[in-house]
Parts: sequence; structure tokens; C-alpha cells
Amino acid sequence: MVYSVLTEPVIPVLWLDGTSSAVGMREAFLRAHEIRDLQGETPLERYALLRLLIAFAMDMLHPRTSLDRRDLLDAGQFDPSAFDRYIALCEQDGPRFDLFDPEHPFMQSRYDAKMDEKAKKPVAAIVHSLPSGNNHVFIDHRTADIHALPFSRALHAALASYLFCVSGTAGPSSVNNTPPVYAMMLGNRLFETIIINMLSEKEAGSLPYGLGLVPWRKGRMVAPKEKVADVSLLEGLTWMPRRITLFPEENGTVCQVCCQAGLDFKGNDLWNDPHVPKFKKKDETYGTVKPELGRSLWRDAGALTYDREGKTVRQPQAFRCLTNLFERDELPSQIPVRAVGLLTNQAAYTGWMEETISLPASLLTQQEQADRFRTDISYLEAVQTQLVANVQRYVDKPRSGSVGKEHEIAAQCQLHFLHAAHDLLFGAALDEIVRDVPEKEHAEHFCEAAKGLLRDTIQQVLRASGTDAKAIMQQMEAEKWIWISWSKISEERMKAYAGA
Repeated sequence: MVYSVLTEPVIPVLWLDGTSSAVGMREAFLRAHEIRDLQGETPLERYALLRLLIAFAMDMLHPRTSLDRRDLLDAGQFDPSAFDRYIALCEQDGPRFDLFDPEHPFMQSRYDAKMDEKAKKPVAAIVHSLPSGNNHVFIDHRTADIHALPFSRALHAALASYLFCVSGTAGPSSVNNTPPVYAMMLGNRLFETIIINMLSEKEAGSLPYGLGLVPWRKGRMVAPKEKVADVSLLEGLTWMPRRITLFPEENGTVCQVCCQAGLDFKGNDLWNDPHVPKFKKKDETYGTVKPELGRSLWRDAGALTYDREGKTVRQPQAFRCLTNLFERDELPSQIPVRAVGLLTNQAAYTGWMEETISLPASLLTQQEQADRFRTDISYLEAVQTQLVANVQRYVDKPRSGSVGKEHEIAAQCQLHFLHAAHDLLFGAALDEIVRDVPEKEHAEHFCEAAKGLLRDTIQQVLRASGTDAKAIMQQMEAEKWIWISWSKISEERMKAYAGA
């Protein structure tokens, strides 16, 4: 059976006119300037598809400097002849883009009976949204062994499995260890999205580019549990920590796969994923931003912003190189950023998060504005931490032997405050930052605005938590310490402007 990803409808797209369809990879590239965005059954699969297209474009076009990327962007669309020459190069020794080729199945491992016979599993084993093993049931309550996926969806699931996997009995974790939050800048068209999230060879810095080391070119077999110490940029973007083979059915579906441990990246300091935000830890090393249950991704948006020397965060390299594509007066006023993360718990998948945040381009390119933005986020985090702590201490005291709801009121206060804090941060506060309102004036306005958010939270949530005498006394005590905490946090922030 032949199923070429170049021509078969494996890429679900949203066109500029609002209609949807699925196209082959060739059409996706050659009409990328007519496509608004990719689509997918889950945010994880959509992101994995986009990452594949970016790696494909980097290996195909091999921009050596940012000027090459600028030339690509100025062209407005991909060159069909460049695409066809690349495909000819890849296939000079045989097929490379057939999903079920017996020697080189696209983005999979060649089936080997000695290694793979005991690794056969239902296709649900590679789909995050289906029940399998110790993974929770998300939206489907059928058993794992009755699922059948169309060929295209099986490919999407395999790609997501490589990128969003954890270490355990099934194999090693992703190239970034426990799956972090991944972030992509979004252009007005798929063409722009691909170009602005690529890196040229020079922009990759000390990280080897790895031209030709993508799976469909190098032809390397993924050996079970093979330990690898070094990785290039293109290898990291297409890393395969699972050894997966899809088995086609005559009716156009995949019901069974081989899935076992694949490449095991032991890590080194050189690898720095171009789409992963990081923060500086107390030991001066950098940790990746991880998705957390109940924590909206916007709260970590500071790690996306510019930090020249990496004093507090390490901005994703693709974001850091945005200014290489535009002169300052050419930068878009706003850059939509899509962040995606997989929630895990002891090697089990418990959910996923996706959030699109619109950030002024100046936050991605200018130190002073980025510093102010991160300071505002840190301030809000400190205020909400004390809010929760004081409500827990004086109102939500755990009952002896109780489980489950001992901090319900604190959680409601936190949710109410953070919802309003989001609107403040991305509304009036961000407007002041972009307009370069004097820093002391901005800090005063921000502290007063946060005070208003606390006041509203106390009135709307805390005081509504009980009306008997004991409850009112507890609320008053919590409120007293909430204001004491707010005052200390605000005074600490304003110390920097003493005498100004």
C-alpha cells in the first residue's frame, strides 16, 4: 500500500476565507500563503504538525543567515521548484515520504519482527486523548482495543507521541525531558508562521544545525533504548523517543501499531529548544516552564519576553531572533503567541492546555519594557500568593481528617483575583508599558489597581463565604492580613523609586 504524505490529505488547514480542508504536504507548502492556520484533533497534534513543517522547511531551504530568512519572508510564498528539488534530493535512494514504505516509513521505524513483535499494541497507545494503559479517560469511554484511526490521524498521533511523552515503562521522555510548555509566534498566514519560527544556521549559535539529519533523510534506524549524548537542532526538532510503526488496514485505517522505547537523549548543556521558554532557578541554572493544573499559561508569559543577559528568563531563541527579520519600525504592533502544554502526573497524561496570548512586539525585542512586564507579573504572583495563604490560614482551615474541599474558598478567591489580574495586565498596564509611561508612575498605578482587585475579591468572594458570627470574624482576620501583605509587597516595589 502506498500513501504519500506529499499528496495525500494529511495536513488539516484553515484557509484565509474561513473554510477548512486537508491537503498534502506539497500543497500545504506551496499554498502556505493562502492558509490561515493548521487544524488538528487536539492542540498537541496541531503543534506537532507545525513543528514538523518548520523542521522540513529548515532542512529544505537551509537559511545560512538571518538575511536568508528575511529574503524568504519578503518572497511572500515558497518556491515550488525549491520544494521539488528537495524532494528529489531526499528520494534519490528510494521513497522517503510513503507512510507505509517497508524500508523507510515516513517519521516511523522500519518494522523488525525480532525487535517489534512483542511491541504490538492498539493504536490508542499513541493517542493522548484515548484511554490506554494508566492514562486517564478524556473524552472517549471505549476500550483501547476497538479504535481505528484514519491514516492521517495516525500520523498526527505519532508525531505528538514523540514530542509529548514522559519517561516510564513505555520509554524515555521527550528531547526536553518532561514535556514543557512550547510556544510559537503566529503570523497572518501559515507561510509567515513557518518563517518567523525557523532559525538560520548562524542564528542557531553554537548548536549544530544538523542539515540532512532529519529522519526522512538520514535513514537511521531508531534502536530501542539507544542512548544519545549529543543532538543537533534539526534532530531535536524531529526527535523520536518512541519506536513506532503504523500498520495499515485495507479500509484506510490504522488499528494496530508497534510502540516501544526509542531514542534516549541523555542531555547536554548545548541543547536549547528554540520554542521553549525557560526561567532562571535559584542554583543559577535554567528550567523549562512546565504546565500546571489550574495555572493559566499567561502567568508565565514573562519567560517569552526579551532578556538580553538571561538574568531572570531565557527567551526562546526563535523569539529572540525576531528582530533579525524586521527593522524596528517594521515590527508588527502585536504578535500572537500560542502556548501548548501537556499535563502529566507520575508518567500518566491528565490533560492539556492551550492558550493564545497577544503580546506587543516591543516586549519581545526591548529590555526595559520586558523588565516592566515581568515585574508586573511577579508583583501579581506575590499578591495572589499572600491572598491565598491568608484565606487558607484564617478561613479555610483544614478539618481534622477531611479531604478534598478544605481550601475551597481560597481557590475561589484566587480564581476571581487572577481573572481580573489578567485583564489588568493585558489591558491598562500593558498600554502604559507600551506608551513608556514613567516607571514610578506606572508602578503607583499598578499597585493601586491591584488594591482594587483585592477589594473586589474580598467583597465578592471572601465576605460571601459565610454570614454567621464565627465566619465574619474569620473573614475580618483574613482581610486584615491580606491588606498587611499587600502593603508590604507594594512598599517593597516602590523602594526602587525612592527619591525619584
